[in-house]
Amino acid sequence: MSTATDQQAVVIVRFVRPLLGFDDLEFEMSVHPGGYPWFSLHSRDADFPSFLTVDLGAVFDNLEIDIPDDVVADLGTASAADLLILGIVNSNDDFTVNLAGPLVVHPAKGVIAQVVQDRDLPTAAPLKGTS
Repeated sequence: MSTATDQQAVVIVRFVRPLLGFDDLEFEMSVHPGGYPWFSLHSRDADFPSFLTVDLGAVFDNLEIDIPDDVVADLGTASAADLLILGIVNSNDDFTVNLAGPLVVHPAKGVIAQVVQDRDLPTAAPLKGTS
């Protein structure tokens, strides 16, 4: 389901479904200096918010994320295969990732949406052995 974006590109993405708790609609998304599967998201309007994210398909083998058809349509595609699924990383003591509210990106269209999952997924799933 997830695909890597061009390793050098900065993609401007606009939230078509807002990120919970933030009003910023446009972000710059790029591969993090640490390389794929890490991505950086930075607000275009301010220094904050800024997020470290990870391609969930690259770090969780059997994770299933539900993407409703209306979200897929809002992102301008007919196929979930066109989408990159990112999790926001928390790097306090250990690296964890939010699986309950993944970010779904259509890099080619420059759109992104947060999709809160209906089922019980953790907001702080451990990332182990990820480089």
